[in-house]
Amino acid sequence: MGSSKLVVDGTDETLVRKAEFSLSPGRCQARALEALVEWSREVYNGALQHRRDAWHRAKAPISRFDQFNEVPSLREVCPELSRFGHRPVRGAISRVDEAFASFYRRTREGQIPGYPRFKSRRRFRTVTYGDPLNWALKGIGTTNSSGRNCTRPGLYLQGVGQIALSKKSVRQLVRLIDRGGEARTLTITRTASGAWRANVAFRGVKAERLARNDQVGGVDRGIWVTAALPDGTLLACPPFLRQARREIAALSRERQQHAKFSPEWKRANKAMAKAYRRAHHRSENWARHTAISIVSSYGVISLEDLSLSNMTKSAKGTVASPGKAVAQKKGLNRSLQDAALGRLAY
Repeated sequence: MGSSKLVVDGTDETLVRKAEFSLSPGRCQARALEALVEWSREVYNGALQHRRDAWHRAKAPISRFDQFNEVPSLREVCPELSRFGHRPVRGAISRVDEAFASFYRRTREGQIPGYPRFKSRRRFRTVTYGDPLNWALKGIGTTNSSGRNCTRPGLYLQGVGQIALSKKSVRQLVRLIDRGGEARTLTITRTASGAWRANVAFRGVKAERLARNDQVGGVDRGIWVTAALPDGTLLACPPFLRQARREIAALSRERQQHAKFSPEWKRANKAMAKAYRRAHHRSENWARHTAISIVSSYGVISLEDLSLSNMTKSAKGTVASPGKAVAQKKGLNRSLQDAALGRLAY
């Protein structure tokens, strides 16, 4: 085994954990969510334009706190602020700040900078709430004397209403709340297939201590065997992504038969995105359960250290200096992605 890194059980008493689950809004709620995403996109583009103009005209740097201070003055000219609240505005401004921070970091490190760009409707699908204002988890963990929930469990969003949650989502949230978790941030995403997903981050979740284990084990990772354990067990991720590619290829051929942006073309596009998302979730679920079983078997784990970002770089090259064996490298990159090496480690 090559170079490795140690993954050791931490000593923190509390942790930060996230719960991700799907949403099934009603027709009116879906329209309100679409309006919320569109409004957040306009705020993002406006904040980006504000920074560009301030620098071009006066070389004046604008921070996110400067833009936060201007939010209250928007109440008179922006009715959406009263409808959805000001937390989505701050979330969009924070995303602009993160984009510029990444731009400056890449500039310092000599990488291709990639100046932040304006977002079109197709490229902006996420709304973020930095703290638990303008949203709440309703009816979760609140019971009456008979042991039943006082109110129907749901996710309340200002301007959208209360969206009912599935039993599976409620169980996931209750597990973190029962461990002392406090809901802090919320992210709402419209996937490429048109589905809605929510991600709630909890702070102060009590760590679950495992039984003391003095065993030390090394885990080797590869393409065909995702994890090779010291006892000779070989674990391989099922070919979820490989199977999805066949389905996506068939849908892609079907899409080519329709005019671009026609209803049939959009329908095939959504089906392709849904197939990839389903395969991604199945792969992620396998990696999570496999990692739990490995961690519970060893006290200290030495994991082979792989630079996956470098290993999966494209070999295309440039027009002036084209790469070699591009097709072979493309196949290798896909095999690395199918093995779910990164998901198993993190």
